[in-house]
Amino acid sequence: MGSFMLSRFSLCVTLLVAWQSASWADDGTESRLRADLTFLTSDECEGRGAATQGIFRAAEYIETRFKDLGLKPGGTDGSYRQSFRMQAGKAQPGPESYLRLTGLLQQQVELAADRHFRPLGFSASKTAQGPLVFVGYGINHPDSKYNDYEGLAVEGKVVILLRRTPPVDREGKVFGGDPQTQNSLASLTSKVITAASMKAQAVLIVNDMETAAAGDELAPFDDTSYESPPADIPCLQITRDWADRLLQASRGQTLADVERQIHRTAQPLSFDLPGWSVEVRADVVRRFAEVANIIAVREGRGPLAHEYIVVGAHYDHLGRGERGSTERDPTKRNEIHRGADDNGSGTVTVLELARRFAADADYQGRSLVFMAFAGEEQGLLGSRHWCRHPTVPLPQVVAMLNFDMVGRLRPDKDSQRGKLEIGGVGTAKEFNPLLDELNHKYGFSLAKTQSGFGPSDHESFNEKKIPVLFFFTGLHPEYHKPADTVATINFDGMRQIVGFGDELIQRLATMTRPVFVQTSRPASPGRVAVPRIGIMPGNYGDSDQGVLVSGVSDGGPAAKAGLKEGDVIVEIAGKPVKNMTAYMAIMGLQKKGTPVEMVVDRKGERVKLQVIPE
Repeated sequence: MGSFMLSRFSLCVTLLVAWQSASWADDGTESRLRADLTFLTSDECEGRGAATQGIFRAAEYIETRFKDLGLKPGGTDGSYRQSFRMQAGKAQPGPESYLRLTGLLQQQVELAADRHFRPLGFSASKTAQGPLVFVGYGINHPDSKYNDYEGLAVEGKVVILLRRTPPVDREGKVFGGDPQTQNSLASLTSKVITAASMKAQAVLIVNDMETAAAGDELAPFDDTSYESPPADIPCLQITRDWADRLLQASRGQTLADVERQIHRTAQPLSFDLPGWSVEVRADVVRRFAEVANIIAVREGRGPLAHEYIVVGAHYDHLGRGERGSTERDPTKRNEIHRGADDNGSGTVTVLELARRFAADADYQGRSLVFMAFAGEEQGLLGSRHWCRHPTVPLPQVVAMLNFDMVGRLRPDKDSQRGKLEIGGVGTAKEFNPLLDELNHKYGFSLAKTQSGFGPSDHESFNEKKIPVLFFFTGLHPEYHKPADTVATINFDGMRQIVGFGDELIQRLATMTRPVFVQTSRPASPGRVAVPRIGIMPGNYGDSDQGVLVSGVSDGGPAAKAGLKEGDVIVEIAGKPVKNMTAYMAIMGLQKKGTPVEMVVDRKGERVKLQVIPE
């Protein structure tokens, strides 16, 4: 996306001088951490969001830091960068959307955008046309023997469907009494995928009676503007008034009458709307950015120099209120989300560790890869990209240390010692005693978790069977808000964590190689579980060619079925899978323990496999 010369940034230059001066002081760690963090959280960096220019300024700052330390470039083509493509912020509605109806007498009516219809944020940006057909709630759920498409020829037509689900089934329960099933079937992405699998040309969604009870509002475009298209067809919402006119003109029934009949009988009621056709265009503008992981290598010496330890942190954040912001005050929602703790703190910790090892002329042991990841906030994109396209031999990576939100060290309520959370302790049998031994000097109140899974970049490495340790000082009220500023950071606590990390890396650099141990994924309370098959997806939001399998859990359903790393899932249960949005919607309809057929693209060959989710 273009280079930014450091001379353009007066603040960056000032901080660079301050950092270089401080680096000569014996006790300069805190001043260096503060100087680096002050720049990364400055107006220049704009919250380091994918939709801002600030993320490129932050990347150049980190790259310059590595370069000034004399570290070897660890990116591609002899550079410090490894670039990849991702959606930059939310989609925007374009100016060219339209919806034109042709009626029984060949009369033509053009509906008004944002009054009578509106594209959905996850719609494909396309044009379509065809006869109209009403498909009830747009559900096909064989386990409940409920199929709104049964007996209908939908191919080449535009479907009108209702939001949510019918309230009862034949036994008076919601689809067998399973709220998870109901939630999955009510999903708009699930409805669109089902319509696309029936070869519909487009989907027109209408508020059901319950949704419209407080007013028949068109859903805000922004509600789904961060999501990828679940199918390659236009998806729009129209008002109940216009859906009602179409049903009455074609069938002599109101939309409310049809809904009540479905509710009363618990049976689908779908039908063609003879004589009516539609031409639609959903104009949705998506912008993509080429961002980069910033990578440097401190080459080791001795018999273990051919092995590597990755020391990483993500440097991206939420820009001016991108997806993930928890700010509820509308007057602050679009302010710069500075991300001092998340994850400026981890980024500057990695920079300080890089400085220490670069300055150690006597360093012996494994080579060190210092890495600042982009795209973590959008789904671990940067670390997953690196693990799929490693810049050092992946089998030679013996451990990964991830620093994410380490700027808020606070006293433990019982011991009053600084509480440091460390995840991934169970991924190598050597970790627990090693951490305890090192902590004799630092005296942290260590809160250990065994699992190598978690909502940060270490998970990408754990899935590759690399031992991981995840350093974290806990959530706080300023998380993902503009208030996460330098003023809230405990720099003395960060200095202690840097010291702990320094000694840990020194020990890992020369000790016997840690042996990876598979750990289980912790439960996620409060979230609707999707039946799992034991894969690590390799692409989120940046592909429409299927879901890449970048890792397969040993002994899991996918492994038992024969899925392999590098496979691309393109179909599940007869429905096309374009991306992770589609994958999650379709898998949400599957039942644990019930076999489901999957089709994968394996090096250009389509392979059918039967997987039993758990």
